[in-house]
Amino acid sequence: MEKNSAVIQELASILERKGISRDELDGMLEIVHPVDMAFILEDLTGEEKAQVFKLLDMETAAAVLAELDDNATKEVVNALPQDLVQKVLGAMSADDAAATVRLIAQEHGRDAALEFLSKRQKEQVRELLRYGEKTAGALMTTNFVAVPVTATATEALKALQGAVQSNTVVYIYVVDASGVLKGVLSIRSLLRASPETRITDIMKPDTVTVLPQMDQEEVALIVRRFTLSAVPVTDANGRLLGVVTADTILQVVAEEAGEDLLKMGGAGGLNMFADPVMKRVLLRMPWLIPPLLGGLIVGNIQNWFKGMQPLEFIALVLFIPVMMGTAGNVAVQSSTLVVRGLATGEIKTSRIFGILFAETRVGALIGLVCGALIGAAGWFTASAHIGAIVSISMITAITAAALNGTAFPLILHHFKADPAISAGPFITALNDITATLIYMGCSIALLRILG
Repeated sequence: MEKNSAVIQELASILERKGISRDELDGMLEIVHPVDMAFILEDLTGEEKAQVFKLLDMETAAAVLAELDDNATKEVVNALPQDLVQKVLGAMSADDAAATVRLIAQEHGRDAALEFLSKRQKEQVRELLRYGEKTAGALMTTNFVAVPVTATATEALKALQGAVQSNTVVYIYVVDASGVLKGVLSIRSLLRASPETRITDIMKPDTVTVLPQMDQEEVALIVRRFTLSAVPVTDANGRLLGVVTADTILQVVAEEAGEDLLKMGGAGGLNMFADPVMKRVLLRMPWLIPPLLGGLIVGNIQNWFKGMQPLEFIALVLFIPVMMGTAGNVAVQSSTLVVRGLATGEIKTSRIFGILFAETRVGALIGLVCGALIGAAGWFTASAHIGAIVSISMITAITAAALNGTAFPLILHHFKADPAISAGPFITALNDITATLIYMGCSIALLRILG
């Protein structure tokens, strides 16, 4: 990071002074990887980014553009001449070019975005754009090596040597005359085979595949479950369409984890370093409505205390913050565990009721411990009656919180909604209302019983 900071300062200084020469840029590229260069460029203005891109060779420019964040990519595309953008996109793999075209289309429309591509690349990208964003079809690359079922090891090796982008090739795919996938072969197995060995004798016929419409999160789960370096994408008839590589899956995992984290914090879809202030306000406000409404409901519920004696009222109100806070923490713990379990595929439909029962028991046991502690505090600071009320309320509220935190994300998942949103403002609002209702109800009922 220190090296990058020094390069950023040097690059910005040169650009501000007189612009940067190709020799100076080449010197920087010798010590900076394209991934790091993309990180550095994100801190420059759109005009400065364009100056740098004009001096990069096409292969490096393509590698850097593929690593830029969405806003920086749009800045570069808008600042560069269309013919230069076309050349840079032409040096990209089809999947990276398709991802860039999707971004361009957000501002210029799909047809205009496709005009940034050469005729050769346009058809490949148009095919990838048929599939929805964040699906296997959108992620896959068409740069793969496929050989016919009649091929020998020697013929497969020649096909591998002639691959356009060998860095994306992990497996060799075996297809029949119709393009239907019949098996997969690792490069290691190929190199260990004798020259005349038939591919069908060394390939693995039972191949894990995904459909192009499959969500990227499910693709990542499959890659993780079967420990794959790449997964083939086939149509309903088994014809090989493309391949989703491991580096793409790593990006998906990081992206999904980041999105879930933002949603859990009520800031989904935000880029705090690039989005304008008003956009940030508009994106964050809807997530704050549930806890705001929940707070108003809680305030009305607390009006039930009005009919109590002053001393009882004061004693009980003192324990509201700790009651709501502790129950809220338990609910967030439970919902976070469930969200993670759903994301990693650990939670299956057949186990839902078992998970609900187990988490409710955990909540009850935590409630017993916390209830005993807060009950003792209520006894010493007020009276035995108050101690009993807050103890029973705490046990009940924490048990209910664990149930809420477990059930809410499962319900959202059942209805095809993103369960990550349940771990943030929604579960907080729901739990505050539930905990307050329980506390008020227990207080009124037990005071009448205990006199």
